[in-house]
Amino acid sequence: MFTRHANSLEINVSDVRSPEELHELLYQAFEFPEYYGRNWDAFDECMRNVVAPRAIRVSGLMNMRFRMPKEAKLFVACLQDFVAKDTEHRIPLHVD
Repeated sequence: MFTRHANSLEINVSDVRSPEELHELLYQAFEFPEYYGRNWDAFDECMRNVVAPRAIRVSGLMNMRFRMPKEAKLFVACLQDFVAKDTEHRIPLHVD
């Protein structure tokens, strides 16, 4: 589930049960183009081409880490990488 506000994007991954579900959620939340390949390379590529929110909050990560530790680790790493590289906007990232 995700909630888009005027200045932020909140993504709740607590109920995500598979990599496919996670990438579908990310596709919708970040409004990726139709060609999004639903993998981490595609996520990285598409993140460079979206209008970034002013803040990103991810909740429910502990639940996802329990079910899918590898995907949770990759997800956080990709988001951190994106935020670190976007020095123009300085997007705050909150992971709960």
